[in-house]
Amino acid sequence: MRRIAILTAVVSLVVIHSSVHAGSGEAREPYEIVSGQVGPVLPTPLRGLLEAYLEAVRAHATAGLGPASTPEPLPGEADWHYVMLDIAADTDDAAARWAAADKFPRDRAAATELFRRHGRRDGGLLPWIIVNRYHMLVEAFQTGKTEAIVREAGVLLHFATDAALPFNTTADRDGTASDHLRGPTGTGSSTRFIHSTVRHRCQVGLLQRLRSRLEYEVRVAPARYGPIDKPVDAVFDVLLDAHRALHALLAIDAEIVAHLGIDDAATFTAATDTYYDRLADLAAGIIESQLEAAVLLSAKLIGAAWAEAGSPSPALWIAGKPVRVTRSPFAETPTAPFVGSRHSTIFHRIACSHVKRIKATNRVYFNTVREAQNAGRVPCKSCSPADP
Repeated sequence: MRRIAILTAVVSLVVIHSSVHAGSGEAREPYEIVSGQVGPVLPTPLRGLLEAYLEAVRAHATAGLGPASTPEPLPGEADWHYVMLDIAADTDDAAARWAAADKFPRDRAAATELFRRHGRRDGGLLPWIIVNRYHMLVEAFQTGKTEAIVREAGVLLHFATDAALPFNTTADRDGTASDHLRGPTGTGSSTRFIHSTVRHRCQVGLLQRLRSRLEYEVRVAPARYGPIDKPVDAVFDVLLDAHRALHALLAIDAEIVAHLGIDDAATFTAATDTYYDRLADLAAGIIESQLEAAVLLSAKLIGAAWAEAGSPSPALWIAGKPVRVTRSPFAETPTAPFVGSRHSTIFHRIACSHVKRIKATNRVYFNTVREAQNAGRVPCKSCSPADP
């Protein structure tokens, strides 16, 4: 036990400050609550991982969140934490937005084309980022390096939690179609009122007020855990459930705002406590359900990665010497399922063992096999990326 405690301390110390700026303005609470509940849901051999390294996993899951986060975001990072499922909706009507979300393509190339047709280059990459980080966790389990496993588990948990948060599934990410509070009148100030968006009120203000309650009530029975065949399908199931919850939250917020006569920052300030008390009464169950979905998705992805790696013995990580990490845990987030080198004509699957030999600055990513082949690349003989 002493050795585990020492390893935990070392792993915690090497977690460095990361820039999760898609989460700038996000609350730490959902990620902290979810990380604390994943362990008991995992298969027995894996539970020790989350128990022994909980604080390190949590640190990676929340790196860069909160007021102390000052680093510049990584290029393109903002798009990693959401996906606009309802981009093709004809109107802001809830039914139209849900119909568009339900038909949203799960293939990244098709989604990119859909975004292009609707004039959006920032449609979001969340489901495919999750799948790519999943493969990185598979590789970490295969290498048996404690720090890599802990880092990838924490980062994967972060993105899985993003998938369960309703406002990460819509083109109207602030919820402004429902309400947008104006700043203080008569001050001449252009500063944005912190409670001005439904997104902030539901995913920051409410979560911060409900933290102690949610830490007690968010629980997932181990019996709900089960294997997954396709990580991307499991991710989209959670995204679609979150999109359903989005419309419920928008309706609840609109009802409370109308009932309290809130139409600007001043009237909201006067009714803040009443507003959040009412929001907690009506929306706490929705938020609790979404966090439980994040717990279950995180556990399923971590468990599936372990199984795909060959279910290695936990002794490999508990007894292994942690490797000091001097980079952001998000710094090598892949942006597509296939990768090659600028100095080679070969392309690989993202989880191929040859990929780690390619310097990050020399990596070239491809969304599809055809895209790589059209660029003159030939498939790697080790990972056979052209095979189904």
